[in-house]
Amino acid sequence: MGTIAAYTDVPDFLANATGNVETATLVGGNSTLASSITLGASSLPLLSTTGFPPSGVFAAFILDGLFSEKVVAQVSGSNLILTGVTAAAHSVGVSVSSAGSQGCLADVILRASRSIDNFCRQGPDGSSDRSLFALSRVENLRGPSLRAAYDTASTLTLWPRRWPIQSITSIAIQYGTLAPVLMSLGSPLITDGLRTIEVSAQGVILPPSPMSMRMPWFVAVLTYVAGACGSGALAGVPDDIREACHLFIADLLAQRQNPYGLSDVQQGKLHRTFRNRGDQWTSMFRERAYELLDPYAVDMYGVTQ
Repeated sequence: MGTIAAYTDVPDFLANATGNVETATLVGGNSTLASSITLGASSLPLLSTTGFPPSGVFAAFILDGLFSEKVVAQVSGSNLILTGVTAAAHSVGVSVSSAGSQGCLADVILRASRSIDNFCRQGPDGSSDRSLFALSRVENLRGPSLRAAYDTASTLTLWPRRWPIQSITSIAIQYGTLAPVLMSLGSPLITDGLRTIEVSAQGVILPPSPMSMRMPWFVAVLTYVAGACGSGALAGVPDDIREACHLFIADLLAQRQNPYGLSDVQQGKLHRTFRNRGDQWTSMFRERAYELLDPYAVDMYGVTQ
């Protein structure tokens, strides 16, 4: 089924951020890889298979940052034998878990991670890749626009859809069906909190002149590395994004105690008062998560907040 981005894993959440919600029934097997595996591996060597279903096939979750994935497996000795093969390579120590008797914490972690991507809205609309991990990506920025434009000093300014910008590989300018012109990067400036690229077009022959009175449409083809979360491993996730993921998980799990959104719940001698959801209100977990994610978010019009 391919890989999925996750901003935390089962051991990290259980150790640091349960949010005072019940998790024991959400985790069956909870182990780590005993050795690294390559892409296309058909078995997972684990430190322990305790808690995993002893017979039959089941869903197992490999939570490994950008390269997280869900596989179908069965226990054989100290290994999980997969029905298929892995979609990525994984290092020793990566989390591998399965569902508990009343749900699956790993699945909730992936849902919470999607909430982060959906709130931040980095990347092109409709793109399958909206993660905050730093990858080499290619973007086509049409100009003149709020994404790509020249100024009167022949400086090309680009506002990519992802940030912080880590490095620039190439910039090519294309007018219509003409062959693209590769810009000389020289010493491009990455400004505005690592969100904007400025590169001089002086001395570059562009067909036609970018400073003509009626500037034609052009496309800037940008190859660059951008993202707040390192190169793909969970170790590269900043603390604020990791904490936001914990808060989304806690919010999703808290709804198990009050699935109907009631303001008060009485269970024997236990009485709970909840903050109402709806009417543009949300939980305190989510409000705090949104505050933490604001530096990485754009609004519905694609403008940095």
